[in-house]
Amino acid sequence: MYCIHAPQPWLASLGYLYFQEHLSSQSVQYGYYVARERYLFEAYQREQVFLDGDCKNLPLTLALAELMPAARFLHIVRKPESFIASGLARGYFKSKPPQLWGHLAEGLILPNPEITLEQQIAYIAKFWNIANGIAEEAKQLLGKRVTTLIAESMFDNPESVVRSLEALELDCTLTTESAYQVAHLNKQAHFPPELPQQHNLIQHAIERYCDTRSLYYG
Repeated sequence: MYCIHAPQPWLASLGYLYFQEHLSSQSVQYGYYVARERYLFEAYQREQVFLDGDCKNLPLTLALAELMPAARFLHIVRKPESFIASGLARGYFKSKPPQLWGHLAEGLILPNPEITLEQQIAYIAKFWNIANGIAEEAKQLLGKRVTTLIAESMFDNPESVVRSLEALELDCTLTTESAYQVAHLNKQAHFPPELPQQHNLIQHAIERYCDTRSLYYG
């Protein structure tokens, strides 16, 4: 496989505007193809499958499935608790513009430095749920072309990655042997510790907004 974690240019704004229904499926198909043509050509020359690792392509799933009938989609889910805490530390909906970062919300949202902690947590929790809702809709429409991988399992059991790729029935050879234990490099140790008030607000938001959680974590 020819894997690129963060291909350039990234398509956060394209996905955001498509989700907001400001762009047609055809326009985002052309936009994606132009942005990724050099990677697709490189994969073609190598006779390998191209894996685009940019999570901000998620809103484009159904449009890309139509553009490329042989494409497969790997939906990676992270616990909402971790996702929300990370989003807070990174400034989602507060200092980072959703339009430029592809942070999904119902309606056009501008970054607001004065947003309350409770409001920010609610937006991030809804974003987590919206993203998984898109993936679940794709599963219904695309069947075996989409599979889900629980992020935490990648570190507890690296072979789960191979199992997920095999479920997609890719036309390539996969190995079940891990060269080394996968390490969680992005530990975000520099982020401030979670406070009790923040923890309670996160749990409340998950109960209120993250109804897809039960699909992955019981």
